[in-house]
Amino acid sequence: MAKESVRQQDFSLRKRLYLALEQQKGHWYVKAFHIVLMTLILLNVIAVVVESEREFEQHHHFALVALELISVTVFTIEYVLRAWVSVEEPSGKYAHPVSGRLRYLVTPMAIIDLLAIFPFYIGIFASHMLTQDHLLILRTLRLIRGFKLTRYSVSMDMLISVLRNEAETIFSAFFILGIIIVLAATGIYIVEGDDQPEAFGSIPRALWWATVTLTTVGYGDVVPVTPGGKAFGMLITVAGIGMAALPAGIIAAGFTSELERRKETLRTLAMDTMVKYGSLTRKARKRIEKKRRALGVSKVETQIILRELKDQQTLLKPKTVTCPACGEEFVAVETKKRKKSTVIRA
Repeated sequence: MAKESVRQQDFSLRKRLYLALEQQKGHWYVKAFHIVLMTLILLNVIAVVVESEREFEQHHHFALVALELISVTVFTIEYVLRAWVSVEEPSGKYAHPVSGRLRYLVTPMAIIDLLAIFPFYIGIFASHMLTQDHLLILRTLRLIRGFKLTRYSVSMDMLISVLRNEAETIFSAFFILGIIIVLAATGIYIVEGDDQPEAFGSIPRALWWATVTLTTVGYGDVVPVTPGGKAFGMLITVAGIGMAALPAGIIAAGFTSELERRKETLRTLAMDTMVKYGSLTRKARKRIEKKRRALGVSKVETQIILRELKDQQTLLKPKTVTCPACGEEFVAVETKKRKKSTVIRA
């Protein structure tokens, strides 16, 4: 009996921690904890940037070290707790106590959490094997901690969803762009190789020019000098305008589709909420607003959705009318599609 009570308490604690860490649900101190966590992440990013100034780093060395120790301690505890409570995920995909947690540890956000603390422990346990350049790289890698803010940004969450949904299309676009870059490097090598052997003497050397030209950057450090090379360069530049814009167009279209899906999800929730509460009560509006923030739908779009639903509800609401001739009551239902009333005997 005592063991079952301990298990229930353990389960309850784990569930509460899951809600606090992953869904940010709980008392005021849960929100305060996440605010502190976000502040700590921002301070770490700022610290990595400003400590590159040697004079600043020397004057504030103790404060920077203290910030690093506090940050690593908090991030390590957070990483361990997130792995522990991952079995409480509602869908059940991490339900197994061992394999479920291992699957969680290879998710993108768990990998980011690990990389956020990894440089610190490498620097401690392998410091005798690392040079100053290696330590500088490890310190710079702490900028990865900034990606932890994606948990608190709906826009970043939307971007990750778009990249995940459009991954195959984006990969195809970059694959085609890579092939065209190689073809452009081959072409300029054939045309300009003899005249400028240092810049275009081989296909690998010509890849730099082909890349900056097709991406429309054009640094100008290497340029064709022969008439044939200039003509070929013009062709590649024009082709690069469309190819460089292709991935951006795919991502923009993905953003539009993702936003439409989220608006439709919000519309469905708002419709179910209005049916449940009968009208847009304060409680119903609070529920819809909470979902709106989670989905990242703007307030203007939400107001449009609610206005449309209210209009539909008004049009479909049955009305009782009395026949002026016989005095019998009928139910008139006005349909928006045909813009007329259908009379049904009460």
